Amino acid sequence: MIDALTGGLMGLAVAALIPANPVTVAQRQLKALTNTLSGALRELALALEQKDSVKAAGVLAELRTSQTTIDDYKSALQTGSEIAKIAPIRWRSKDELKRYQTAAGPVDYAIRNTRVLARRSMAALKAGERIPDGVPGVLKDYADAVDCLKGELEKGREPKATREAVRDAARVLTARRLGGDGFSSKVVLAQIRSVAVDLLQATGLNRGEAMEALPPLSPPAGAEVRAEENAPVRDREDRSGRTNRP
Repeated sequence: MIDALTGGLMGLAVAALIPANPVTVAQRQLKALTNTLSGALRELALALEQKDSVKAAGVLAELRTSQTTIDDYKSALQTGSEIAKIAPIRWRSKDELKRYQTAAGPVDYAIRNTRVLARRSMAALKAGERIPDGVPGVLKDYADAVDCLKGELEKGREPKATREAVRDAARVLTARRLGGDGFSSKVVLAQIRSVAVDLLQATGLNRGEAMEALPPLSPPAGAEVRAEENAPVRDREDRSGRTNRP
């Protein structure tokens, strides 16, 4: 009995002197959050490709249960921030933890905007509306960018590759390239642009910088043709190859 009590007290003392690494905790919680987001984006892309409103409804239902995961991540960041302030052994975690704090709000908004996108997509599919052909590919690229964000933060890197991945996906974010200027196209397009802004902010850009990184919805007539003609051959091949990626 005494030995058990002594062991328990020693365990508490060790925990107080050597608290959990806040970065490790943040990584674990962010992994759950980004897996939810990237998985939803890929499933929604598949639903649109298959014109399956039931699958889109499933994505929406899954995202509606994500609030607990979001709350757990924010709670882990708050606790980790407190540990990094008071525990000398964890002071060096402050800078790395800031990147996770920067990503917290935007990733939350990205999930919320993806939820709205899933709802709109489900309604459009049920009504037989045409979803622009380029949308599934953009969503898959977003999912890849989310996975990239997770990897770069885990390695303690500034998420520059994530930023470029979102910008690459945004190259097709114009009404003309996505297949028309109809009302449905513009509504869906506006929503996926909102997700792009969220992901760019998760990399450390402010909202203004994120907005400027995206092409205009309706560039001047002929502007995209000129840009395509002047683009490096490699870029054109990459863009055509990406649409055929499984």
